[in-house]
Amino acid sequence: ETMHNSSKIPLGALSLIFFALFSAPAMTWAAEENLSTQQAHSEAKFIFDQDGFVPGQKVRAGLKIKMDPKWHTYWLNPGDSGAPIIFDWKLPPGWKAGSIHFPPPERIATPPLETFGFEGEIILWTDLMTSTASTEAKIQLDAEWLVCADVCIPAIFSFSQTLQPRAQIQKNSHWHLFNTAEAMEPQLSKDAQGRYDLDGNHGILHLNTPTDWKLIDLFPGPQSRWANRATTFQNESPGLWKIQIAASKIEHPPKSERILFQYTNARNETHFSWVEVSSNSTQNLWWVLMMAFLGGLILNLMPCVFPLISIKIFSLLKESKGHVSNLRKANLLYSLGVLVSFWTLGFLLFSLRSQGEALGWGFQLQSPHFVIFMILLLTLMAFSFLGWFEVDLNSKTTGQWMNKTGPLGHFLTGVLSTVVASPCTAPFMGVALGFALSQPLPQMLAVFTSLGLGLSFPYLVLSIHPAWTKLLPRPGAWMETLKTFMAFPLLATVIWLSWFLSFQVSPFSLSMVWTALLILSLAIWSRRYVFKSSLLGRRLLSAFLFLIAFVLPYWTLKASTESSPPPDEVLENSESEVIWQKFSPQKVEALRQEGRAVFVDFTAAWCITCQVNKQVTFKNQQVIEFVKSQQIQMLLADWTRRDPVITQTLNKYQRAGVPFYLFYPADPSKSAVILPEVLTPDLFIESIGGHL
Repeated sequence: ETMHNSSKIPLGALSLIFFALFSAPAMTWAAEENLSTQQAHSEAKFIFDQDGFVPGQKVRAGLKIKMDPKWHTYWLNPGDSGAPIIFDWKLPPGWKAGSIHFPPPERIATPPLETFGFEGEIILWTDLMTSTASTEAKIQLDAEWLVCADVCIPAIFSFSQTLQPRAQIQKNSHWHLFNTAEAMEPQLSKDAQGRYDLDGNHGILHLNTPTDWKLIDLFPGPQSRWANRATTFQNESPGLWKIQIAASKIEHPPKSERILFQYTNARNETHFSWVEVSSNSTQNLWWVLMMAFLGGLILNLMPCVFPLISIKIFSLLKESKGHVSNLRKANLLYSLGVLVSFWTLGFLLFSLRSQGEALGWGFQLQSPHFVIFMILLLTLMAFSFLGWFEVDLNSKTTGQWMNKTGPLGHFLTGVLSTVVASPCTAPFMGVALGFALSQPLPQMLAVFTSLGLGLSFPYLVLSIHPAWTKLLPRPGAWMETLKTFMAFPLLATVIWLSWFLSFQVSPFSLSMVWTALLILSLAIWSRRYVFKSSLLGRRLLSAFLFLIAFVLPYWTLKASTESSPPPDEVLENSESEVIWQKFSPQKVEALRQEGRAVFVDFTAAWCITCQVNKQVTFKNQQVIEFVKSQQIQMLLADWTRRDPVITQTLNKYQRAGVPFYLFYPADPSKSAVILPEVLTPDLFIESIGGHL
C-alpha cells in the first residue's frame, strides 16, 4: 500500500477519482440487470434477502464482496489512508434507503500508517423501506470501493435489479447471509460508557464496562477526535479502564462520539461494541461540583439528617452565649468533621471499587454490622440527652463527645451527620455522585468535597458572620428541656434503623439487637444503683455489661444471616393493588420483547426519600389506575442488601445511589427514560405519559 501522505484520502483515493472520470463513459450505467461484476483483485454480487418485495415492508439489499488473498478494502473510517465504501441508491418514488451496515473491521498495519478494513469476503447491506405501491420496482446501486495490497485499485460499478411485488415475503438463499451479517454488526453497548480528558495532542479515555470485559483494541469512527494508532489499555479495576491515546488534528472534532471497542468476555469470546464517549471537560466538572454543592445544601432539609441537625442547633444555642471565637471554632470543627467523613467515604468507595466490589452511595448501611453499631451508638446518645447518665471515666474527650460539647464533640457531630445522611439522596446529588464514582480519585474527592461544603455551608456562614446567631432565641432554662426533647428524634432514628435492619437479618438476630439495648439500659442503671460504695465495682460491672451489649448482636448475627430467606420473585402489595416483580436486566428485556412497558423502582428500606415516594406516589389511586390502564409492569430493584446487579445498573446510568427511577417504553428500540428523584403522582404520570 504505497501511500506515505498524511492526508486522510491519499493516492488510493485519487486513483479512484481518476478511474471514475476517465472510465465512466465506457461503462454500462443503466444496464437492465447487472447483478455481479469481476474487478481487479475483487468481485462483487448484488444480493437481496427475498425474491420481490411486500409493499410497505422492509427489504435488505447489499453487496457481497470477495477479495483476492492479501488484498483488502476499507471500513467506514479507513484510518490513515484509503477511502470508505460508497453506496449511491437510485430508488423508485416512495422508497428510502438507510445507512450502510458494516461488519467489525480489523486493524491493517502498513507502517507508518494504520488502516481499518476487511480481507476475504464481506457483506455490506442497507435496509430499503418500500412504498405501498404494488408495482414493479427498479433498484439501482452505484457502488465505489477501493482494493489495496502494495498498491490500490479502485472499483466502480452500477448494479441494478427489478423487483416484483408479492403478497408475502418470499425468502431466498441469501436470507441467512443477511441474518448472519446483521448478527455480526456491532451494536451500541447499553452497559458501557466513557469520558475523556484532553491535554493538547494527548487524551485519556476513562471507560466503565461490564466487569468481564477484557479490551483488545479500539476503532475510532469517522471524523473522530482520536488518532488511529494502536494503544494500550490499563485495567485499573474490574470494569474500569484507562486508555491513553493521541488526538487527531481535525479542525472541529465532536464533543461526543462513538468508538468501536473489541474485547473478550468471561467465556473468552471476542465481541465488538460501540461505546458512547463524551467530554470530561473542566466545564463539566464545575457543573457537577455545583450540583454536588446544592445537593449537600438541600441534604440539611432531608428527614434522615434532622436528628443530628437538631443536635447541632442545640449546640449553636449553647455556644451563642459564649465568646464569638468559641462559636466560630465550633462551626469550623463541625464542618471539618463533615469534610473528613466525606473524604473517608470517598477513599473507601474508591479503594473497595478498585478491588472489584460493586458499591455505591450509602453502601455502609447495606452492612448489618454497621447498622447495629449505629443503633447502639444512637441509643447511648439518646440516654445521655435524657440525663440518665454522664460519662465520667476520667476521660475528658469521651465526656465531651457524649455531651456534644468541646472540640471533639463538634467534630464528631459533623462525622455522625455525614454517616446518618448517607442513606439520603437529595435533588442534584444523583447525577453528581454517579459522575464521581466513574472518575479517578482526584475528581471523585473534589465532588465529595463539594457535597461536604454544601452540607456544612450554613455553619460556615455563621463562622464568617457570628452576629447572625443573635436571630436565635436567647439561652435560658428552656434549653435543658430542649436537650431532653432532642433524645426523641434520636430514638426515632433508632426505630427507623431497626426497621430496615429487619430486611437484612433474621428475626432471631433482630431480637438479639433489642436484647443488647436492654443490656445497655441495665449497664446504665447499674452505674447508679449497684455497688454504691465501690467505684471500681460499678465500673467493672458496667464495663462488662457494655461489652456484652456490643458483642451479643454480632456473635448471633454470624450464625443467622446465612439462613435469611431470599426475596420473593413476585411481590404483590395488597394495599396498593399493584403487582411488583423482582428486577433483573433479563426480565426487562423479556418484557419489552413481549411489547410491555416497564417501570423500575430502585429503592432501599434505609432510603427515606424512597419510602416517602412509595407512600405519596405508588399508593396513590390515580397512579394505580394509570399503571393498570397502560399495562405497565412494575419491577422492584431492592438495594437494601448489597446487590452487584443493581449496582451495575445504577453505574450504567451514571448513578451511585437511590432513589432512582427508570421507565422503559414498550418499543425495545427506544431508550429508557430517567424520572426525577422526588416524585409526585402528577409528575409520575406526566413523565411516563409522553413516552407510551
